[in-house]
Amino acid sequence: MNEAYRFLELREKPATSDYINNQVLNEIEYHLTNNEVNPTVYIGYSRKAFFGKDNSDFRITFDSNIITRRDNLALELGSFGENLLKENHYLMEVKILGAIPVWFTKVLSELSIYNTHFSKYGNEYMKYCLNANYSNRRDNAC
Repeated sequence: MNEAYRFLELREKPATSDYINNQVLNEIEYHLTNNEVNPTVYIGYSRKAFFGKDNSDFRITFDSNIITRRDNLALELGSFGENLLKENHYLMEVKILGAIPVWFTKVLSELSIYNTHFSKYGNEYMKYCLNANYSNRRDNAC
């Protein structure tokens, strides 16, 4: 947590030798350099990530317990908030460089799973705006 705060506030990038973590840190660093950033929402989730045995370019992640909040944003307060997904729902993300393996398309088809788009932040924002309008609070951001 201290590394995260030093990175956000002082731009001291955490040291890591992991390629994926470095890539994420580089993207965050680029964004921080080019934009004014202030905390407005907390989004937390549990993730299980799987990589292909014979193909590291094939990755599937399952996110669960996706929670959000717009107050008490300090990271040290822990993970709590309002659920973004219905109970027993999961977000599956498939990342593939190149062609989708035929065996995987068969599995998806058998389970009636089809491509869609889902943004954790985008869905939280839509839910926030609906709640703001419902309770007659007019938020100029919505």
